[in-house]
Amino acid sequence: MTGPHSTSKRKNLRPVAHFTIPTWFILSVTILIPFLYGIYISFQNINLASFIPPTFVGLDNYQAALLAPETWSTLRITLVVTFFGLIIQIPLGIILALALHQNLKGTKVFRSILITPMLLTPVAVGLTYRFMFDTDLGVINWGLSLLGIDKVNWLGSQTSALFAVIIVGSA
Repeated sequence: MTGPHSTSKRKNLRPVAHFTIPTWFILSVTILIPFLYGIYISFQNINLASFIPPTFVGLDNYQAALLAPETWSTLRITLVVTFFGLIIQIPLGIILALALHQNLKGTKVFRSILITPMLLTPVAVGLTYRFMFDTDLGVINWGLSLLGIDKVNWLGSQTSALFAVIIVGSA
């Protein structure tokens, strides 16, 4: 950068650099170093049950993971949850954002209700949804029974549990 303002811009950036250096240091210690260590030990054969030193196995761990059938079923489930979750979340988010942008009656209350789950711990939210999807005592099956629909064991089969996870992830 050349010109009359280049030195003043650099002087203005010095305090920013001084404030961000500790953050970059903390991030590198807490994220970068464990990430690199994880890559390093992924090439090792480590037995945590004994004190035998790790041995280098190269790409054998990756080959074993890619050949395991659990890897591909887990990847399929992850892609299904991601795909259907995004199909629900993106339009719902746009609709809610447009509705909350309007100055309608009750908007402030609805904003407060909408942000409340973000403040709760994920464990509490998970337990709440677990109780909601309970076969015998869950509020979802109670609502379905009012409509004359039989109880659903939401978490009893892979298909219905996957559907429940998509619903919870989109809520």
